[in-house]
Amino acid sequence: MQAVAANQVSPTLKSFLTTHLPATKTSKKQKFALGIVDPHLGQSIFQETGITASYNETVVELLRGIRTHFSKIIKKINESDITRAQLGLGHSFSRFKCAQDVNRQDKPII
Repeated sequence: MQAVAANQVSPTLKSFLTTHLPATKTSKKQKFALGIVDPHLGQSIFQETGITASYNETVVELLRGIRTHFSKIIKKINESDITRAQLGLGHSFSRFKCAQDVNRQDKPII
């Protein structure tokens, strides 16, 4: 998550994309659209994998709908598990961002 927030493609993300998306030749146009929420991440994905990513309002709304109804789409996960996972991820990410901040001595006061 920290690599994605920094607009970097982690080895795990690169492996996932190259494994699960069809291979394309550079001379041909790809036959799929990879939708992303952050346009800057799309540039990094293209540099690392050669896959072009699309960012627009339709993709943003589609991903918002998936996040909203995720527990209904994936039957094996219930709403409380998703909430706990989101809370844990948020706390972990915030701790990391505060630890990397040069003005961290002011954070407890804030």
